[in-house]
Amino acid sequence: MSVVTTEHRGLVSIIRIDRPEKLNAMDRQTFAELERAATTAAADRRVRAVLVTGEGRAFSSGLDVAEFSGRSDLDEAETVGAVDDEGVQELFAAAWIEMPETSGLGRRELEPGHLA
Repeated sequence: MSVVTTEHRGLVSIIRIDRPEKLNAMDRQTFAELERAATTAAADRRVRAVLVTGEGRAFSSGLDVAEFSGRSDLDEAETVGAVDDEGVQELFAAAWIEMPETSGLGRRELEPGHLA
């Protein structure tokens, strides 16, 4: 079962983490599916903005410690994504850079706080 869903609303791709029972904690599957979703959004010439959100009451509680409980698992977590939010930010920053700017909207209008 997929834990990341994607929908499109006009020029916006909405990527949603769907693990509300775990407060959208990031496990190996979530990292892999987020990477696929970001890559797909970056390759879609219709997409001008990406909104990442979480299902339920939390965007994400962070790393799923139940999955990465041993020290060797924590070392692996750093290679899977990151123990903090930087890995996810880098992933979507890479997708952002690759998106074409042919929509007529400037990047400022697509940044947080500027979406209509």
